[in-house]
Amino acid sequence: MPFKPLSDGEVLAQVRALARAGKAVPTNHLRERMELRQIDWGQVVECLKLGRFVERPTIPNRSGAVCYEFKMGGVFDGEAVAVAAALYPERRVIVMTTM
Repeated sequence: MPFKPLSDGEVLAQVRALARAGKAVPTNHLRERMELRQIDWGQVVECLKLGRFVERPTIPNRSGAVCYEFKMGGVFDGEAVAVAAALYPERRVIVMTTM
């Protein structure tokens, strides 16, 4: 069966559902940037649940599991928050950094 990529809307729906289910995972790099930028994990999760794409999802050209890399942003707790993350469909969201 041929591979059928997810639409932007499908990626967004999965990101939001996985974030609500507690399946968003921070990287060590993200933790460092959160501390540096005084952003807390709650704001990052809110960005995944309620934010909008700043950069549309793309599938990187590399071997391994299919993932969709994207950037999301919004204003949460009065602060602009943006994150770069990767969706591994129906499994988890890896949050790589915050801006």
